Amino acid sequence: MAVPASRSGFTLIELLVVVGISLMAAGMAIAGYRNFATGRVLLGAVAEAKDQLQLIRAKAIHGEKPDTCDQLLYYEVSIVSGGESGPDKIIGIPFCSNGAGTGQEYSIEKVSLTTPSGWPVDFMALTGTIAQKATLNLAYRGSLESITINILGTIE
Repeated sequence: MAVPASRSGFTLIELLVVVGISLMAAGMAIAGYRNFATGRVLLGAVAEAKDQLQLIRAKAIHGEKPDTCDQLLYYEVSIVSGGESGPDKIIGIPFCSNGAGTGQEYSIEKVSLTTPSGWPVDFMALTGTIAQKATLNLAYRGSLESITINILGTIE
């Protein structure tokens, strides 16, 4: 009786199992990276928006006004949608006893800004307080973050 020769190598089934497991692991890694990248973009936009709001509030507290302004009353903060043509913007407009000054625009890239409540916000001169609590939502690829401004003007 003949003794079968020993075989070396892998069967097709073994190779398919290894390739399938590798593809599943790669798919999970790619999905995890996309979620991570989306979160980073959104957190960066939140930090940028908070910085811009704090800058406008600081201008109100310090009484920074245009040359044509008699007496600064408040800074109005509005949100303007860029639509398909560009990024959404945060606009800070100084309001004086003799009318409104020229606003300063701050673009927030890649995210959409929505204002469910309390907008526009008026940071009062010298105090930086506002009349009512306001919320600003930032959305990117299905993820949502919120910024809240309380009546003391604190941006959270």
